[in-house]
Amino acid sequence: MMSLEHKSKEDFLMNAKKGLAKLTVLFLVLGLLSGCGKGAKPSNPDEGSQNGTTTNGTTTNNSTTAEEKGNFNATGLPILNEPEEFTFMVMQQSTTHPAENKPIVKETEEATNIKINWIEVPQSSWKEKTNIAFASGDLPDVFASGGIDTALHYEQFLILDDLIEQYAPNVQKILEDPRYAQGLKAPDGKIHQLPGGDEAFNNQMDKTLWINQAWLDTLGLKMPTTTDEFYDVLKAFKEKDPNGNGKADEIPLTFQGITTWATGMSNLFGPFGVLETGSHVFMDGDKVVFAAREQGYYDALQWMHKLFKEGLIDQEAFSHSAEQYGSKAKGKDIIGATVNWRPDVTVGPELGDNYTHVVPLKGPEGKQMVSLNNIVRTSGFGITTACKNPEALIRWYDYINSSMEMTLKWSRGVENEHWKKVEGDKFMFTPENRPADVNAGEWKNNFTFGGQSPSLWTITMEDRIVPNPNSPKDIKKAAITESLPYAIPGLPAGSDTPENTERKSMLSADIDTYITKFIATSVINGIDEQKWEAHLKALKDLRVDEYVEISQEYVDRLAK
Repeated sequence: MMSLEHKSKEDFLMNAKKGLAKLTVLFLVLGLLSGCGKGAKPSNPDEGSQNGTTTNGTTTNNSTTAEEKGNFNATGLPILNEPEEFTFMVMQQSTTHPAENKPIVKETEEATNIKINWIEVPQSSWKEKTNIAFASGDLPDVFASGGIDTALHYEQFLILDDLIEQYAPNVQKILEDPRYAQGLKAPDGKIHQLPGGDEAFNNQMDKTLWINQAWLDTLGLKMPTTTDEFYDVLKAFKEKDPNGNGKADEIPLTFQGITTWATGMSNLFGPFGVLETGSHVFMDGDKVVFAAREQGYYDALQWMHKLFKEGLIDQEAFSHSAEQYGSKAKGKDIIGATVNWRPDVTVGPELGDNYTHVVPLKGPEGKQMVSLNNIVRTSGFGITTACKNPEALIRWYDYINSSMEMTLKWSRGVENEHWKKVEGDKFMFTPENRPADVNAGEWKNNFTFGGQSPSLWTITMEDRIVPNPNSPKDIKKAAITESLPYAIPGLPAGSDTPENTERKSMLSADIDTYITKFIATSVINGIDEQKWEAHLKALKDLRVDEYVEISQEYVDRLAK
């Protein structure tokens, strides 16, 4: 007779097997109902998983392809014979014109039979929402905006190399550019994300120094070319009433913050042979330089303190918010020099034409330097491991990057309304169709995805843009052209190892906080040798040596 103990064990094992079988069936059903291609018929589990299924972070390519299942076309249009639905998470570009209503979205859906369900996330919460998605595993089929760190999340994106080779001839053309061939590689050496957004000429420099040419003319002053001349001009702006209202209301120089996009003062270090950047390093050839421990940094701070102490720098430069900076001088003739994308952003359109770009100033030793942004886009379109039909989506991305006309539709506007084709292979923007009370950026984003488009706007495309005679002069482009001879790059585009990325992120959090406070304090209160020595010790305590070593390892790895 079977013992009670033995019978209990057998019952337990039998019940466990039954439970496991039920769970297996449940998981199979759930698996068929989830993921991308939500309008597709469930595939037969016996056919095997599709290309792109990941196991322990690697991609397996099985024999059953989407084409063999009958709804996918490897070439031509439509991409799918019957419509299927996919979920894209994208950074919101317009609060009044949702993504699904943009003309190019409807046009592409009709051409491809791929319907996108758009999850639009405000830019202010993009990082938070995407991090939640990665942490929870509740992923869309595609992240279709930039700003996703490949190094931290590449295992949750599919490997795209084989798909590109099979289905994406236009992507292969993008990869002929060595910047992308190298920069898109994840730590495993594979491509997990493709570029989207703007590699525009004007994005090479955001922080531009503008000076009030009308004030210069009124006071009979020449355009300053050195730090000493700039000091003299600012002093005249403060003391000689250039706006002629009899009040001492002039602000000789204003900016907002330090490395703040477009408005920060960080390029003022350039005349002293160093550059402060968002990463706090710049490149000297193939060497990584941490700016805040260089002698030129100390010299720059002393010069800026002199300006601040004498009231030549806006006394609120380190304290006013972006909103305050954007409104304090609108329509008021009180600003001598400003740091911004364009001068009218600071002073308003009625006064913007009074300003001229200041070519990077020469310092006491003749140094001229300005920071060059890395415009290579290493993210913007990533197919996640939630997707069950990546072949269709790699073809979709290839299609929207198949011509300049298509890229214009995704990132610049509607043909013959916002742009038009002219002689040969040239194009022209048509701003005369824009309502007077709507700015150019808002107008573009109402109808396109602008700088967060899943298509890639390359800098070479701008060679095919013919200036519109009815358009105002592109003063930003002219300013960058004048500055490029003095431009110094930061770190190259690419992905570091997850370990180094995480460690560097931890170090930079404390370094950022310290540097921001140190600069403001030094400019406002002054800096001397004793304070400088204390500063250098603080940098050691913050493990700046390790931070630079990690950055240098990254640069050396990319160069191999």
